[in-house]
Amino acid sequence: MTLSYAISEDRTNDVVEVSITRYRCSLQTMQQQEKLGGQLYIKITAFEHEDLIQKMKSDRFDPTISLKLEANTAALRARVNNYNLEQVKILVRLICKNILGKKVVLGKIEIDSNSDLWKEIVRTPSVPITRMINFE
Repeated sequence: MTLSYAISEDRTNDVVEVSITRYRCSLQTMQQQEKLGGQLYIKITAFEHEDLIQKMKSDRFDPTISLKLEANTAALRARVNNYNLEQVKILVRLICKNILGKKVVLGKIEIDSNSDLWKEIVRTPSVPITRMINFE
């Protein structure tokens, strides 16, 4: 996952960007997905004061245990007010939608003002920070 924060001139149109490159999943996730019988996708949502400000959903994909990086990424770009940075939250979920249309959340990550990653991007604007994440 790569996260970056850019400050605007007026500080009311700052930009937070999140991009996720699919890498690999655990054997347990593959088995769980096979049992559910559907495909996986990543959903990223951004909130400010608990209000939804932006959302995106990746294309569906099959899980893999390969060490090869996928060319496709899931990316979200949200405009935020600098004065509300303490109230911004990014939620990243790995979801399986089975053949009956039922959605099952297999894992999630929440990034907010209390997380180390968030503090780092705010402290170093315009510098993308990349971290390996584990949804389990």
